[in-house]
Parts: sequence; C-alpha cells; structure tokens
Amino acid sequence: ELRNDPEIVLTAMRSASEWIFRYASDELRGNRDVVLQVVRMCPGALGWAAEHLKRDVEVVLTAVRQNARALQYADDELRRDLEVVRVAVRSDGTSLQYAAEELKNRREIVMA
Repeated sequence: ELRNDPEIVLTAMRSASEWIFRYASDELRGNRDVVLQVVRMCPGALGWAAEHLKRDVEVVLTAVRQNARALQYADDELRRDLEVVRVAVRSDGTSLQYAAEELKNRREIVMA
C-alpha cells in the first residue's frame, strides 16, 4: 500500500504541504524516524503525527525550530515545558499563544 511506503510519503511531502501527511498510514505517522524527517520539511505535519510523538521532546523541538507555530500541535505537557516554549517564542513571539497558561506570564518566556 502506498500510504505505508516511507519513500512515497517523503517524496510527496517534499512537493506538497503538511496536510499530505494525514493520508500516510498510522504506522508511518507513528514512526519516529519518518516523523523527524517529515517535520524537518513541513513542521506543521506534527499535527498529523501519532500522539506519542507529540510528547517526544526531540520531535517537537525539531518542528518548532523550523516553525515556532508548530508548538500548537505539541502535547500539553510540552506546551508547559519551559525550554520548548522558550525556543518557540525566541523564534516567533506569536507562538506564545500556544504555550500553557502558566507560562504566558513568566518573565523568562515573555522576554525570550
């Protein structure tokens, strides 16, 4: 099946946008190596990754470093993580809107 072929999915991701990833198989959307490659190309594809990968610090930071707004797709726990949020806000201050409420007024975040 084409949706389960990493080569096909990665080729499609190079020529399209992150929404293509939603059509990948559950197996590929749960494959850490594939998701890392995909979010390097299309950080918003984090939104279609398996839930356990939205809790993976390396996966989320990879996406956020490419586009800070990918923070919106991270698991709630990582949206409360000081370092993850700091990386996002340093890159794009508007990503603060996706941080957990308790971090939105923290000086070290707002001043990042």
